[in-house]
Amino acid sequence: LEMPNFMKIDVEGHENEAVSGMVDLFKQPQLRTVAIEIHFALLEERGLRDAPSDIVAVLKKNNFNVRWTDPSHIIATRG
Repeated sequence: LEMPNFMKIDVEGHENEAVSGMVDLFKQPQLRTVAIEIHFALLEERGLRDAPSDIVAVLKKNNFNVRWTDPSHIIATRG
């Protein structure tokens, strides 16, 4: 399969696990944009209060520019 150039992640409070499982994909230069909906309340209920900052750190480590488009949505791009 070809590597996608865009990825949307909306996994209802399991964003941390999804991002952790995709670390190798984030290293692929073909992937240019990642959109993530962050469910703060669900993450906090699961004891993952630091997950949003951890997700941003993973994206930045893989050379994505991270921008919050509103309080619960990230668009990460690399040029």
